[in-house]
Amino acid sequence: MARLRFNNLVARPRTTAHKALPSVLLAVGIGFASVQPVTADSRTYYRVVNDNGIIELKSTLSAKEAKRGYAIVSLGGSVIKEVPAELTDAEYAALSAELKRRENEEKLADKNRQYNESLMLRYSTVKDIEAERSRKLAEFDVRMSILRSNMMSIKDQVERQQARAADIERGGREVPDVIHNNIINLEDKLQQAEESLEVMQTEKETVENRYDKDIERFSLLTEKLQSR
Repeated sequence: MARLRFNNLVARPRTTAHKALPSVLLAVGIGFASVQPVTADSRTYYRVVNDNGIIELKSTLSAKEAKRGYAIVSLGGSVIKEVPAELTDAEYAALSAELKRRENEEKLADKNRQYNESLMLRYSTVKDIEAERSRKLAEFDVRMSILRSNMMSIKDQVERQQARAADIERGGREVPDVIHNNIINLEDKLQQAEESLEVMQTEKETVENRYDKDIERFSLLTEKLQSR
């Protein structure tokens, strides 16, 4: 148990105030107080626990004592204000992680709320979502069909240019640069078209999955409403 030592202090009027050294300010949104400058007058003292576990009443406060936390008390022992100890690096890191977790939870909850409200405003039934999904996927199918048709046309052009180059070589002549360049350009176009088709297919799958998610969430929300 901590022992109380008064340090042979005698309360007497003072013309100047004694201020505690400020600790590092913890700028977070939870009610953890940091050590702030405080003033002791002729009727108050700082109550601290020293390194030996002894409670002392002091008229001045060192930086080390301020970091450990202290209380401002009256001469009769009544606590006027308590200032907690400064957080350690480990405690600060744990607090920061907890605040970050709560912030992420709040953001996720807000995002889900907006998502739910948007679904309920945009659709009346699951069939509305299914119909819209079908229209969107059909648009992808049309675009992909056009792209495949263009790819077939490019492939046909490449084959014709290659056949022409082969005929020239069989005749013992050198293939003109224009034919070589045509083949290279057409093959580049074909490669770009194939990449575009892959991207489009991925986009279609993403859209389809999103509508599937909308249907599942909308069904859950309507079930909850009906059960009330």
